Amino acid sequence: SASLLLAGCGCATLAFALATVVGVNRSFAQTRDTVCFHDRPCASGRNYHDETLSELVSSPSEPAAKLFYSFTVIASFCLIISKYPWELRNVYCGRSSLFSVAALRTLVPPIGMLTVAQIPIVPRVERTSLALKVMCNVHTFGAVAFVGGYLIMEAYTLMRLRAHLCK
Repeated sequence: SASLLLAGCGCATLAFALATVVGVNRSFAQTRDTVCFHDRPCASGRNYHDETLSELVSSPSEPAAKLFYSFTVIASFCLIISKYPWELRNVYCGRSSLFSVAALRTLVPPIGMLTVAQIPIVPRVERTSLALKVMCNVHTFGAVAFVGGYLIMEAYTLMRLRAHLCK
């Protein structure tokens, strides 16, 4: 359980770090003959710099996207399989109902991560149809579930710990 948690955290860190390094390197390398997004030349004569990490990994054929996808999927499965909120005492908040804090803590961040990895984003200027707008909003919801879900569950756990220690 702890080893799967560590593996999941390590893979998530690698997903973001490697994708960032490879993608930023590609932007600054000037080897693509000043290509903008989707192989169009930039009017400025400089390479295109992605606005977000999501945009940076949106093209499945790019190395940054492949690294991000593979390590994010591995991290998500490791976190879900680890069942760490039930196994580790320092994060266990008890069992209260069907939607316990432990279940939410186990599922919400990894599902958000998988959503971000599976649904590519399209640059704002190219979101012309309702389908593309919905797809990008679902991607953004996954990112919020990943980051926000983790932060909310962590804050709740720390508040419960503080209440327990103050007794």
